[in-house]
Amino acid sequence: MIKKEASFLRLGTLVVPLLVGGGIVVALLREIYIAKYYGTSLDIEIFRLAYALPNFLSFTVATAFASAAVPIIIRAGNNPHKESIIYSLNIITIIAVFVIVSFGILTGKLQAHIFAPGFDDKAIEQLTSHIRITWFMFFFIGLSLVMRAALQARGVFWPGASNNIIKAGVYVFVFFLGSLFTSPKFNLNWLSGLAVLSGFIILSIHVITSKRYNIFVWKKTTIVSKDVFIKIGTALGATLIFQFLNVIPVFIDRAYASEIGQGVIASLEYSSSIIIAIGAILGTSFNMVVLPRAVELFERKAAKSEYISIIVFAGLIITITIAMSLLLSIYSQETLQALFMRGAFNKKSVITTSTIMHWQVLGMAFMVAATMAIQILIILNKFKLLVIIGILKVSLKILSLVILIPIYKVAGLGLSFLYVESIIFALLVLVILHILKRPNSNLKKYA
Repeated sequence: MIKKEASFLRLGTLVVPLLVGGGIVVALLREIYIAKYYGTSLDIEIFRLAYALPNFLSFTVATAFASAAVPIIIRAGNNPHKESIIYSLNIITIIAVFVIVSFGILTGKLQAHIFAPGFDDKAIEQLTSHIRITWFMFFFIGLSLVMRAALQARGVFWPGASNNIIKAGVYVFVFFLGSLFTSPKFNLNWLSGLAVLSGFIILSIHVITSKRYNIFVWKKTTIVSKDVFIKIGTALGATLIFQFLNVIPVFIDRAYASEIGQGVIASLEYSSSIIIAIGAILGTSFNMVVLPRAVELFERKAAKSEYISIIVFAGLIITITIAMSLLLSIYSQETLQALFMRGAFNKKSVITTSTIMHWQVLGMAFMVAATMAIQILIILNKFKLLVIIGILKVSLKILSLVILIPIYKVAGLGLSFLYVESIIFALLVLVILHILKRPNSNLKKYA
């Protein structure tokens, strides 16, 4: 049994980082193309803001959903009601996705005013239209979530780990073809349309792969008992609420940036794209590979020695992230010049972006470590704590920006990210240490 689990972890450790590495490369290629053709123009700021919330949610919710759903599926084991549990997960997910997407589309104009209070009326109207379009990307990705979790529980990681390659790869492919045959000055409709296409491709890949592994989330069966249904809903609901709270600081940043000056939002996005491409994806790869293994070990009260591979993997990812954070901070301007400085992305764009990135990138290691710590709370079923921490993070973000922006202007955006991520990570460590010291802290069964 242990040998089989060890092979399972080694296989995931090999496949996921390869796909994650590919995702980083493709995401950076997309940013290079966007910087070359759009620089820090108003058009790209509108697209970035419209794309941001569906993109962040599709990334964070997918990760969080897997964190909550994979343990439920694994604990079901060979339970004869396993199909009912998966079907019930899918029903909850479909309802949640329809509600979220409908709300996102109906509140498009409100989102535009909240995300970009510094925009004029014409820009607000454009932003509203493209917000409503890009929500369909989240719709398609949301429908793939249960299939992704069921595949991960079985040790099939590549469809979920390929999401970022697909989302960025669609743009790289189209830009590349455009550069061969014409000047690829695609308008906003093209940019938003490609986002929706990427979501559809992700759903299609999950449907095909699930069929290959005989996972039928759409197969009608019975709903689990009311108690189990409520427990599943509580786990998924609390995790979803936390992720909503977790992305709010991102949009508070953008709102402040829109009032500093035109181009600041774009610079913040270019800096954040590097943070996400490296930091968030590294954290996700850890969760995808380790979470199923960690649940199994915790469920059977395994010896401490069996956790060594997990600890080593976590230490390796954090070490890599710290090293990259320091290098990118020291050489932020040189990195941006090498990656983006061509075409519409000029010297002024480099200076503004590097001012933010110099500080923001230092928070990347805290962000990755916090992502790992959050999974421990999910395994321990501490969902109320997740929501409390999410509320605290939003409060810290607002407070930090109110204090830092008047003093440091553009640099305050990067400093705010560093301070908030480091404080949240420190708090998570203290909370987890306190929980683990308490007797009888074990997982409740969901199935």
